[in-house]
Amino acid sequence: MLDDSLQRSLHPNMRWVWTISWLAATVMMTGLALGVVALVAAAMERPVTWAVPVVVGLVFLGLTAVGPTLAWRRWRWDVDELALTLRHGVVTRQVQALPFFRIQHVDTHQGPLDRALGMTGLNVHTASITSRLPGIATAEAEDLRQELLERAAAAAREANTDGDVDAV
Repeated sequence: MLDDSLQRSLHPNMRWVWTISWLAATVMMTGLALGVVALVAAAMERPVTWAVPVVVGLVFLGLTAVGPTLAWRRWRWDVDELALTLRHGVVTRQVQALPFFRIQHVDTHQGPLDRALGMTGLNVHTASITSRLPGIATAEAEDLRQELLERAAAAAREANTDGDVDAV
């Protein structure tokens, strides 16, 4: 059973970032479908049929209309006494618990659209993975980054005093 106690959601503007990205993918996929249809029609010496690119475009537009909002609603994260937990995914759900003693470093990322919409993302690095927390308010991002680094340092110090050298 999934833990529904995670209370923090992404910045509401993250929906706009994802919508713009999905629209760009829609244009590319529709153009690709049109190109394939045109090539096949030319090879078969037949007129171009517009049905396939239109259907592809409509399907992707439909996904773009609902996908970003669904993805935003399903993204949750929180910080508790032991870890940063990330939960996301519409079709395939993913839950990641990043224990503080495993965190090696945390960096921020901010593209031009993120800057324009007042958002920043965090990359949380452990020895084995890098997890991304996208679309949090820029003012909150640096505070969260600092909190994660402080908790990671405290967890590493605690692990060293307990004699657990591998936990660092």
